[in-house]
Amino acid sequence: MGSKYPYQALNSKDGEIRILYLFSSPDPDSEIECRLEHHKLEENVEFMAISYVWGEAETMRSVLLGGVRVEIRPNLFQILQLARYSETSAVEIALWVDALCINQEDKLERGGQVRLMRSIYSQAQVVLSCLGSHSDDSELVFDLLERYSSRDGTESANETFKAFLGSPDSENHWVALTAFLARPYWSRLWIMQEVILSSRVSLLCGTDIGSWRVLAQLLSYLDFRYSVAMSGIGRKLLSESPLNPRALARAYIGQENGKQWKTSDWLYLSRQRKATDPRDHIFGILGVVKNSGLVVDYTKSKAEVFGDVVEHVIREERNLDILSACGTYNDSSGMSDAIFALISGRTHVRLVHEAYAAQGRDLPPVPDDIKEAMEAAEKTSPSWSTDWSVASASGERGSLVSGFREACYFRAAGDSIPDVQFYKEEGRMLIRGICVDTIADISDVELPNLDFRGWGMCSRHDAVRQRYRDEATLKQAFRSVFVLGRNTKGAKQEFTNDKAFPDHFLHIPGEGETHISQTDWLDALYSLINDSLVTGQVFVTSSGFIGRTPPGSRIGDLIVVFSGGKVPFVIRRCPGLDDLNVDRYVLIGEVYVQDIMEGEIINELRDGNLTEEYFNIV
Repeated sequence: MGSKYPYQALNSKDGEIRILYLFSSPDPDSEIECRLEHHKLEENVEFMAISYVWGEAETMRSVLLGGVRVEIRPNLFQILQLARYSETSAVEIALWVDALCINQEDKLERGGQVRLMRSIYSQAQVVLSCLGSHSDDSELVFDLLERYSSRDGTESANETFKAFLGSPDSENHWVALTAFLARPYWSRLWIMQEVILSSRVSLLCGTDIGSWRVLAQLLSYLDFRYSVAMSGIGRKLLSESPLNPRALARAYIGQENGKQWKTSDWLYLSRQRKATDPRDHIFGILGVVKNSGLVVDYTKSKAEVFGDVVEHVIREERNLDILSACGTYNDSSGMSDAIFALISGRTHVRLVHEAYAAQGRDLPPVPDDIKEAMEAAEKTSPSWSTDWSVASASGERGSLVSGFREACYFRAAGDSIPDVQFYKEEGRMLIRGICVDTIADISDVELPNLDFRGWGMCSRHDAVRQRYRDEATLKQAFRSVFVLGRNTKGAKQEFTNDKAFPDHFLHIPGEGETHISQTDWLDALYSLINDSLVTGQVFVTSSGFIGRTPPGSRIGDLIVVFSGGKVPFVIRRCPGLDDLNVDRYVLIGEVYVQDIMEGEIINELRDGNLTEEYFNIV
């Protein structure tokens, strides 16, 4: 049984950290011995930082730390065993590893050390990304990295590499790469800053060592449109493999090329990863976010941290992009209607409390079943917030406006800025906006399983016919709705051949066919399969707009454009509030509406056809 190590306090404000000194040994069966030493970051001490999966704590192993026997998880034990091996002289290997260098039971110290992560990983001589043992032909991945990095930049070398990727000889490499990218390491939240901040990251798998930078370049090189020329397994990798490492590679290469990603972009990336503490989905990205006013504070609750980040990001970015990740139907929990009911019920109870208090009256007794519902409701975040620890079904590009998109031409609210106030003690956000329309009809078929019933629904509405005037115009609008109006880079989708509807929307055309080109369709298809509205439904508004709405939308829901928003949102009035003479709304989610995504609705406002108002979102 291990003992608790008697940590001496660190002065994180002065940049003080602990370095783990590991004693080398030629005997893999000998006991692992190490010690801790305090250093200030300004001393520029040389050390190697370890990036790894903590793993399960069921079968613990022991090491001697400063003469004290302490327990560590098996993954770290294996890493230390490998790192300390030396056939010759006895040396000490200087390491920084979070599990031992931070007193994990001290919340204040943990918060202080997390605030230093940017400096720790930036100053490390090397970050060693430990992916585990050899398996699934992992050595072929490192062969693939060697083939990619050995190109000399000439066109002939590029063509030779492309030819290899499409040849039968590459099949085993693709299978190995698919398995490699599915390893648990890539789903860790903390690797985001560990591999982004360091100038040198080495991948360690078994005894093979490779460059993270080369892997990131390779993953960025494997463009989806090129998949047509790839082998079948290669195409499968690009369309079905875990997106975590590919999104991380996109972030890494983009930042290396000078791209400044927003806080909301990093949040989308963190949401797809795993962390023991839900608050780390916020705290774990602060090292890569520049000039963030957010502070690591483990004394705050999860709800407080998640609420704070929404308010902060809206203030910082001066837009509402982060709200696209929020709403009652965007957390993949499968409890959408229940969440709506909880938020609505909680709001009603709070307003009744306020009404009784204003009259100086005591509340009547509350039945036990109502008490239980109220307790559950108080644990539910408001719809304008979200649980970042719950992965989004739509991946890192899980929004119309964010998630590492190269561009976004949507400007539903024009050049306006957010007008919003937060009353977090009431779970309420007051925000200015324009009520554009009401949902009048929704297709009963979810995309992408479209069998043209959505088209039939749109084409039979008189208001739609009046707005689009002829069938050709409506078909073009419907096609744009299907691909959310944009291509893979977020720019407006321009179809090059509009002679006919495709026989089947998900059919990749051969060059020379009568509908749109391969490149155009692959752009549109990629946009479709990596989007938050991938399971959304086609809808029609009372005045004839058509669009795609998030799951859970209902006939009668309002479509609003909030000031400072790039896209519209669907909101729903809380029921049962008529007797209280107030309006409270629940945010359902972002929505794509054809013909209002580029600020057209602002012209209606200027012409006096629409008015602005304030909405209480709970």
